[in-house]
Formats: sequence, C-alpha cells, structure tokens
Amino acid sequence: MAENVEFKARIKDFESALETAEKIFGSVSEILQQTDYFYNIVSGRLKLRVISGVESQLIYYQRPDQTGPKTSSYFIAPVDHPDALQTVLELACGLRAVVKKTRYLFLQNSTRIHLDLVEDLGSFLEVEVVITDGKSHENATAEACALLNQLEVKPDDLVDVAYVDLLPINRDNGLTGSK
Repeated sequence: MAENVEFKARIKDFESALETAEKIFGSVSEILQQTDYFYNIVSGRLKLRVISGVESQLIYYQRPDQTGPKTSSYFIAPVDHPDALQTVLELACGLRAVVKKTRYLFLQNSTRIHLDLVEDLGSFLEVEVVITDGKSHENATAEACALLNQLEVKPDDLVDVAYVDLLPINRDNGLTGSK
C-alpha cells in the first residue's frame, strides 16, 4: 500500500485559491468530473471512483479523522467495467453514499493539490504529498504545511473527515449525497 500526508480544508474564495495554485505550480489545472461510490465496510473506506466517464478506479484507504496532517494508506486498482463493479459492490456491501465533484487537479512530482467543488457541500482544498522512497514522513508533512501557508489556509478551515462523512442524509432513499 502507498502512503501520503494530506490536509483537507474548506475554502471561501474558490477563484482566489485557484489563482494561487496556478502560480504555485506554474500551470493551469486539469479539470475532472468525479463520482465516488462509497460502500459499507468494517474498516477503512472503499470507493469506486468514476472520472469524467472514461477512467475508473477502486480505492481502499485508511486515514484517521483529524484536522492536522493525516497519513493515509491506500491501494488503487484500475477498473475496466465500473457499472458492473458498482452493482456487485452495492449488492455485496451496500451503498453508503455517492459523492459528486468537479476537481481542479494540480500535480507536480509527488505533490497534488485538489480544488474541489463538491455537490451539496461547497468548495474545498486538498493537499497531498506522497511518501516516496526519497521522502520521509517529516519531509512530506513539511511540504504539505508549506503549501497550506502559501494557499493561506487557516487552522479553522481544516476539515477532519472525508467528504462522505460531511454529506446530509437524503431522506427519500436513506443514502447520503445521492440524487
């Protein structure tokens, strides 16, 4: 399993954050439409991610719920038939929730910035630094903290849980975040 250090924060001024990220990375973002299907499992989180209708991944991850830097352990498997897999996982595990977002992705080496417009939740920023062979946990944390400072994220803006945990309950079908 791979590991990264990450932060998630609410952002009030999406356009300003986008402009700052473009300056930091020296490029414009890649824009992705993502739908994440979360399933009921005993430990960690399991989601099927469908990206812009062309690429899909099954992602299992474990990450503590805390506002500071979080170390996430994850495994990503490419998926060729997301509709069939979604049906199997829903039947086997039960669908917990669906998260839909537009993601503005900035990527440089082992560092990612996501600016997310999340349906029903608002605007968020994620900073992720992958812990690679040449990068220690401490170095990854320092790099992520430096990016947060450049993006002017305040401690009160930090979010301690995943988007799926923030979604309101949809009273019509008992699922969260699905329409």
